[in-house]
Parts: sequence; structure tokens; C-alpha cells
Amino acid sequence: MKKKYSIILTLILIVIQLSCQKGEFDPAEFAINLVYPEPNSKCEKGEEVANSIIIPFEWSPQGNIQTYTLILDEVEVSIDPENIEEKEGGNLVFKYPVEYNKDYTWQIKSNVAESDEDKFTTPLPDQEENQVPLAVNFEQPEIDGNTINFKWTGGDSDNNDSFLRYDAYIGDSSDVGISNNIDFDTNLTIGEVSFTIPNFDPNRDYFLLVVAKDGVNEAYSILKFSQF
Repeated sequence: MKKKYSIILTLILIVIQLSCQKGEFDPAEFAINLVYPEPNSKCEKGEEVANSIIIPFEWSPQGNIQTYTLILDEVEVSIDPENIEEKEGGNLVFKYPVEYNKDYTWQIKSNVAESDEDKFTTPLPDQEENQVPLAVNFEQPEIDGNTINFKWTGGDSDNNDSFLRYDAYIGDSSDVGISNNIDFDTNLTIGEVSFTIPNFDPNRDYFLLVVAKDGVNEAYSILKFSQF
């Protein structure tokens, strides 16, 4: 019986030795826990640089992990160890620029462990520094039966059109708007929209309101038009 136990013990030791020789590890010894940005949060902590915000990505490692990679919306960002800051308590911080007003998914990976995926949203630029979008310049409407095609040009005074959107409202009175319109379309990314007006009267005046917005400020422009 002792001989049988001796054989089993020998086999166990051989397996352990082979595992060590292959460089295998116990996954329980390594872990990466994300700290900041917090899950599904509005990420307000960061440094503004031009049209970007530098986020201090923070995580808590477990085990002697040497290398890390930031996964940001499935894009791998290599992290130079010299650019990692170690905080009191052992948390690690890597600063990286991202866009304003955008949803992100992020994760930290290494060759021995990886964190869960978390989501966060970056804030809008500082409201005190934000400028009102430009009022739009309308082109002549194109009328085809009771369908009217509108085009206009505009822009953002902050020279960043990535946040710029347009809301368009059409009506038969000058106080056209959210609560008084025939039809509307919102969050347009280009200066173009088409509306079909039931019982369109070519001799009547109609009004198109375009609201240019950047998430902070808005500019209102109204076009008065008729076919004849």
C-alpha cells in the first residue's frame, strides 16, 4: 500500500515539475481590476488638451504583472511602463487622450490576466469656453410637387463640427417650433433635409426653423419661402 502511495506522489511531483518547466501559472494569482473611469459613468476627471480630454485610466493589479495594454473600443494601445504612474496603495495610472462627448468601452490586458470590460462617457467641453454655433445660411429651396428640399451651410464657432447637430421644423407660421409645426427632423449631421407638406399651397408662405446646436449652445435661423 505504501508503495502505491509512493508512486502516486511521484507522479504528482512530475506533473508539477513539468508545469513549471512550461512556464504555466495559476490564474488565481493574477488579476486586473478597473478603478477609473467607473462603470457606466460620466467621466469628469481629466485634463483638457486642444479638442481632447486626457483621462487618467486607473486599475488595481494583483500579482507581479510586468506589461499592460489598454483596449479602447477594441483598439489596442501599447502602454510604455515608463508612462505608468504607481499610486500609494499600488494602483496604476496611465493617461491617454480621448474625444469629448463620446461613449467608450475599455479594458486592461496583460500576458497573464485581463480585466472585465467597462463603459464610460466623456463630458462636453467646458461650457464657459464654448461658443454659440454659427447661424446657418440657407440655399434656395427646391420644390417638387408637395415635397420641399432644403440645404444650408453652418459651422461651429469653436472650429469643432464633430458636436454640431441640426434640428429642423417646418410650419405655416413664423412661430414655428417644437410645439408648432407641420413636420420636423432632429439631430441631423448635415445641412440638408426634405419635408412633404400635405395640401401644399404654392401661393402661401411657409417657414423653416433650423436650430444649430453643439450640446451646450444653440443658434436659431428661420427661412420664409413660397413657390410663387
